[in-house]
Amino acid sequence: MNNSSSADLVNPETSFSKKHALFDFFLTIEVFASLSGNLLFMISYFKLKQGTSNMYIVMWSLSLVDFVTGLVTGTSLVRHFSFSYETEFEICRYQTLLLRACFIVNIYHLFIMAVDRYIALTMPFR
Repeated sequence: MNNSSSADLVNPETSFSKKHALFDFFLTIEVFASLSGNLLFMISYFKLKQGTSNMYIVMWSLSLVDFVTGLVTGTSLVRHFSFSYETEFEICRYQTLLLRACFIVNIYHLFIMAVDRYIALTMPFR
């Protein structure tokens, strides 16, 4: 049987469980890994100056889009940890719009990279 009362289902602060804590832990790790990994790649691209081909430019642009996605996800993570579940409709709408735009641009980057690799494999020295 379920021992939770109807008050626990309404109030998110009292229904915090181990499952939520585990989800929050992995979500936090994912956001920080995304931000730090993409930032590290963008900085190393400019510091090393070795990647001058078009593929490196596309990869840098892809990491920039992933970094922005991590920032947008990070803002909702901060709101989640502050137990502020009420968000204005416009903020939620803009955040959803920005996430969708980042996902679409991410798909285009992956498509461009796949086409570039296909051309490089099928026509190596033309």
